[in-house]
Amino acid sequence: MVEPDELSQELQGLYCPPIDPALFMAILMDYDLSMPAEVGALRDTLNELKTSALDQENLPFDPTGTTNTRNLQDANLPESLSWSPLDNIDVNDCDENDNNQNGGHDARLRYTFLGMTSDDKVYNLISMFPSVPRHQAERILEECHGSLSRAMEVLLNLAFIDETQIARGSAQETPAEAAAMSQALAPRSIDGFQADESQTKKSRKKNKKRNQQLRRDATSSQALNTPSVNKWEMGKKDIDFISIRASVLLRENVASTYHENSMSLCATIRALAIAYAPRDIGELDDDDAIIPQVAELSHKYAAIPETTIAGLLRISNNEIIAADELAEALAQGPVLNSLSDIITFTSAPLVLDPEETTVAASAENFVETSSDMDYGQAAAAANAHFALRSNAFAQASQAARRARSNPLYNGASAYYREIGNEQRQLAMRHLATASDRLVDRQSSQYDLDLHGVTVPNAIRISRERVNAWWHSLGELKHIRGGGKHVHGGFKIVVGVGNHSRDGAARIGPAVYRMLESEGWKVECDRGVLLVTGHRR
Repeated sequence: MVEPDELSQELQGLYCPPIDPALFMAILMDYDLSMPAEVGALRDTLNELKTSALDQENLPFDPTGTTNTRNLQDANLPESLSWSPLDNIDVNDCDENDNNQNGGHDARLRYTFLGMTSDDKVYNLISMFPSVPRHQAERILEECHGSLSRAMEVLLNLAFIDETQIARGSAQETPAEAAAMSQALAPRSIDGFQADESQTKKSRKKNKKRNQQLRRDATSSQALNTPSVNKWEMGKKDIDFISIRASVLLRENVASTYHENSMSLCATIRALAIAYAPRDIGELDDDDAIIPQVAELSHKYAAIPETTIAGLLRISNNEIIAADELAEALAQGPVLNSLSDIITFTSAPLVLDPEETTVAASAENFVETSSDMDYGQAAAAANAHFALRSNAFAQASQAARRARSNPLYNGASAYYREIGNEQRQLAMRHLATASDRLVDRQSSQYDLDLHGVTVPNAIRISRERVNAWWHSLGELKHIRGGGKHVHGGFKIVVGVGNHSRDGAARIGPAVYRMLESEGWKVECDRGVLLVTGHRR
């Protein structure tokens, strides 16, 4: 049996060219080369594309889009098909300038309209391209030295570029806006010569001449009502929108990223957020200021990953209002797991791993029995759930990449992302249990050692232990003039930050701010906090 890699190279050498290698690789991703049935289906698809590509290569180039008309015998057009400005024009005559510069080309492919004034040529260009302003048509015609055929080639290329940019930038539109724009946009370029498909088929059987006239009339009447959209003004507004809210970034960097992402607002915001996002949400455990902001925005925009939201907060300098506006603009784009609410799984859920199946099936048992675990068991369970979470998110990313060619993978991506979030919740619960066991092992009744725990768990444990110590004092806490001279206080060992990533203390400042905000009297020393009482 041939290996998939060898078979892929063999097929690429057989079909490329005429098939483009990028198109070949995109089609190859949708088939499993280890299955003979799918290999046969792949060969059938490639054979059809190869035949179509060879047929297109054999066709002569037509810059005007009027192939059916120019393929008639002897190239003699009936008078009924001529336009009013072209009644006295001989289509068979070739432009002398074109013949001098391109004498080796077929005269039927390099012609212009003799006997026309510059105004007539501009009028015909505007008729064929209604969205082009008159001054632009005049300038292009002047640059082409009065050659109408060359001017049409330039305008066709510009129209194709505009359509491509609109297609790439449509990701930031909502479905309602996309539907409205699809009704408002007039056909451009070669599409401007085509009428409705059903109407064209019926008319073609009856009369070709009347069909061509109807297509020209329909194109002209529809194009007159087309609103002109200035893409550069829209791009400037998008760049200003991002630059004002992403105060950490320079406007030049925002503009560069905007053009790299095909002038798409949501794609630019996503790229900037991912560039500044942490690799894993666990990296934020030491930053207690950003954690509640991430939680708030994640609850509001459940479809956006937490790491992306953290990146939005970082580029907005932790201003939650600016990050909220960026997240709202990002949520209007095509989020990978946005279809999870409308997809119903009727079959059994996908199995990521036998170990994960066991964990998912007995999640409640894990939660109930986590209080009976020791430190080693709880830490091992937390690490296992973190690994399953990473595996699920990796599966979600892989499915999201495949969804670009097959939208059905969006449902699989949403399912894997949900599994990843569930595993993260279980991992955080076991991590809290492991933190409790570690603190119990290295603390006593009147002191608390927080070495080895994360900032959120340190804040939680400190709050619980200080309250428990205060209630255990009984009447001693009400003795006038007492304080630490009577009960000695409650000591919390927070460390000086030698084990932190950059050598800066994180647990101490966070715990101190929590105690101060809740009304405790706290004395600070190097690596130690002493709670002496509560303010009345």
